[in-house]
Amino acid sequence: MSLLQSLKARDRVFDFMAPEASPVDVRHGPILYMEDVPVSFDGFKAINNLNLTIDDGELRCIIGPNGAGKTTMMDIIPAKPAPPKAACGWAAAITCCR
Repeated sequence: MSLLQSLKARDRVFDFMAPEASPVDVRHGPILYMEDVPVSFDGFKAINNLNLTIDDGELRCIIGPNGAGKTTMMDIIPAKPAPPKAACGWAAAITCCR
């Protein structure tokens, strides 16, 4: 088979098109996990019992009006304002928000 014929073969999967294995260990659950996350500033509840799960390969868009808590939610992920009672984690380990 010539090179041109092999390139035209419809059953061939080229290396650059083959799906790659995920670099994240997702055998034990989602990539990002947040459950019952409350955040308040001086009595003002910025976020009340947030639940969010993101699995491998998912793309989530967080939209909302000004003051809805989008930036506060993004700040919770690295545990900048650590909520008092919540479970947040990356991949298999519960690492923040405790």
